[in-house]
Amino acid sequence: MKRKINYKRVTVFILVLLTVYFCNMHYKAILDNVNIKNESEKIAGLLETEKKKNEELKAQQENLDSDEYYEKLAREELGYLKPEEKVFIDSQKK
Repeated sequence: MKRKINYKRVTVFILVLLTVYFCNMHYKAILDNVNIKNESEKIAGLLETEKKKNEELKAQQENLDSDEYYEKLAREELGYLKPEEKVFIDSQKK
């Protein structure tokens, strides 16, 4: 007894399999796109941060050649004063 192949059922089954396969591929592509977009935004934020740091460093580099910068460093870091300056110490302050 030979079984007759029902071509309509086979065709529907293959179409369902192909639909599931392509839906799965499309879903993965959407997830990859979202992940790439998130990573791109994160990198753009890091780039902005680094640009700001770079601008600050350039400003500091320009200040390195000025006498005001050296005077500020001597006052703040080393506690130096000019010869004609007087120091007042607050005795109330702890």
